[in-house]
Amino acid sequence: MEMSSLNISADHVMSHRCRILWPRRNSVWRMGSYPIRESVLTLKSAIESVGTSVNIMRCPEEYRGNLSVSVIEHDTPWMRDVSPMFAWKTEEDLPYSGIHWTHQGSGSSKDALIPSTLLMNEHIQVISCIGYELDPNMMITNGKGIFIISKNLFAAKNPNLDEKGLEVLLRRVTYIDKVIWVRGDFGGIDNVVNFIDENNVILNWTENKGDVLYDIFSNTASQLEKKGYKRLARIHPLREASFSRGGHGDGRHRWRAFDARLREFLSREGRDCNSSVRRPLH
Repeated sequence: MEMSSLNISADHVMSHRCRILWPRRNSVWRMGSYPIRESVLTLKSAIESVGTSVNIMRCPEEYRGNLSVSVIEHDTPWMRDVSPMFAWKTEEDLPYSGIHWTHQGSGSSKDALIPSTLLMNEHIQVISCIGYELDPNMMITNGKGIFIISKNLFAAKNPNLDEKGLEVLLRRVTYIDKVIWVRGDFGGIDNVVNFIDENNVILNWTENKGDVLYDIFSNTASQLEKKGYKRLARIHPLREASFSRGGHGDGRHRWRAFDARLREFLSREGRDCNSSVRRPLH
């Protein structure tokens, strides 16, 4: 099968497998990482209860011979920042291949090898796109060839590759129907918009024209409408001030607001909140 016929995995599709990096950095996690490790084990049980297998990835010195544990050197605490991008023939299949982009992680040489190491350990074909950075903060997809990409984040991480260049590169490794570029300084693309199924997106929103992100939300809505997307709902913040460009506290409140309103909307629509909200990476 040609690579261009493969589809990148979408957030709203149920995963076959979840992979979690075992917390180990005391500079990130408090009390020697013990509280977060208890949380990870609780999370593992919750994910397994809905039929998705979980693989915890530890460093060699922490390996205890558990079959649900892989041995992968790492320094970063964030799997999302270093995971390969999985491609599929159909949603029912196991991954056909994985794309190894350049990832920041913690900046260590260990983290740079995680995508390829993970794929080879699981006998999944590796497609190398090293030298270019593309991660879930920059891009979302419906899993059927529609991509929404943050122009600002992509340009900041890939100064030598323009929009057309990325689209050419993507066509080498996955099927593309259309690409929607969203401009604005709003952090991750899923702070603003995300797919809830193959054909519909949900958009964050505020009616306060004095809000620093009002123009970004409006422009995003306009671009989506031009591409023929129906906005199922505009998700309002729990408080207008949550959409400031302040510190991490504002960011956390903004996401909690979005998540709460999204779950409320999905419940009204009769959708499964647990499977439709952002899920762990494959």
